[in-house]
Amino acid sequence: MLPVIATIGVVVVAALGVAVMTQKAKSGTNDAATVTAPGPTPGSNPFADINTDPEALMRKSSGGGSKRPPTTNNAPPGLADSPIFAEARTIAKEATELVNAALAAEKAGDVETWRTKAIAGRDKLDHVLEMTADWEIGLIEQWGSNEAQLIQISREIDVWRKLLTKVRKVH
Repeated sequence: MLPVIATIGVVVVAALGVAVMTQKAKSGTNDAATVTAPGPTPGSNPFADINTDPEALMRKSSGGGSKRPPTTNNAPPGLADSPIFAEARTIAKEATELVNAALAAEKAGDVETWRTKAIAGRDKLDHVLEMTADWEIGLIEQWGSNEAQLIQISREIDVWRKLLTKVRKVH
């Protein structure tokens, strides 16, 4: 019998607590609502402590805004003369000619020529990117991505990637 009376007492106390909280919410006397943050006074400038002098801002600037570390020249000369890259350049040149011919055929309305040349160029570019991927990653791991020769090699490979996007969806 005692647990039943204790349970009823807990329920009554909980009901009273809910009733009191509901009454406070209805009457608007919630303690959190009565506290207000002080607003800005009229005529004050909340940004007065910030230096907006353009010359001071330019002196702070590191110039250019680039956070890239400076390039290095630690690798031996001739990284781009590798047999892998030389072969890739030859194939990429053929692929570029095929893609350019395909794009010209597309403008002329020759769908069949466009399709065959675009597919052939795409396949050659895929092959070139596959054959240079591991080679490029190995050089970056060995010499770092800021090596001047590797930056030039990566730019040339990026040109091939961009060219590939022009014929990627041809079926």
